Amino acid sequence: MQERPISRWVLLCIKMCYALAKKQPPEGLRAHSTRATAASTALAHGVPVLDICQATTWASLHTFAKPYCLDSRVRRDGFFGHSVLQDFLV
Repeated sequence: MQERPISRWVLLCIKMCYALAKKQPPEGLRAHSTRATAASTALAHGVPVLDICQATTWASLHTFAKPYCLDSRVRRDGFFGHSVLQDFLV
């Protein structure tokens, strides 16, 4: 299988899920966005950022906050959180 059709199917599936939930998908949604969507959804449901970083094997909070986090409030606080949590992330 080619990558393009698969990514198109993944994107279509994500958009259908948003439509079924009667929600608007995030701007700039792509198939690669599944990781960001999953992590941001976990954060929105109260999963601690440290747990998200460990589950995704991200080395730091900054890795999540900069390119993956869809919540702009966390992006703004990313540097502070990165500084505070740096010693805990292995």
